Amino acid sequence: MDLLQTAGERIKVRRNELRLSQRALGKLISNTAAAISLWENDSNQPNGENLLCLARVLKTSPEWLITGSENIEKSIETNHPTHTNLRPIFNSKQALQSTNAPTRFQSENHSNWEEAPKNVAFNAFWFRVENNTMTTPNGISISERHLVLVEPNTPSENGDFVLVKLEDDKFLTFKQLVIDMGKSYLKPLNTTYPTHPMGDNDQIIGKVTEAKIKL
Repeated sequence: MDLLQTAGERIKVRRNELRLSQRALGKLISNTAAAISLWENDSNQPNGENLLCLARVLKTSPEWLITGSENIEKSIETNHPTHTNLRPIFNSKQALQSTNAPTRFQSENHSNWEEAPKNVAFNAFWFRVENNTMTTPNGISISERHLVLVEPNTPSENGDFVLVKLEDDKFLTFKQLVIDMGKSYLKPLNTTYPTHPMGDNDQIIGKVTEAKIKL
């Protein structure tokens, strides 16, 4: 027997499990926070395209949302199409806020969203590269035109690309992590910039797992 007795309860539980605010969920399904609130309070019920979009974003099925009759784990596996797997595009300030207060993740009214791989963590976000320190004439080159996908909960190892908060710096830096003889360094791909040792109070925000050009 489903312990969540109403459709509204099931919607709210799934939204909270995925760390989405009502506003963020509404944004993802092209609806409003007020509509989400009405559904969760059982004052109204989603139907038609709203129900289908809601089920896709909440990674479950319309049947489970409305009746509670289908196993949610099975629904998550079979109802997670990549075209609804959007993540917000953050600047430095927004990325720091999402990391320092994870329960508020995606709670702001972000105007920019970008498709992400279906297996990406739900607190992942896109970061817009803000300088040319990772731009090179040959090999891997990530310029200011790129978005990089940051996964805060993914461990970083030697050679990984990372987003880092330096002590007393209000902006984030995107570099390659180099670990040598037990010490960590931040290496730019652009050789005109120096490699810096990481300080004790520097913080790795997340590992960068993908980059793309966003014109």
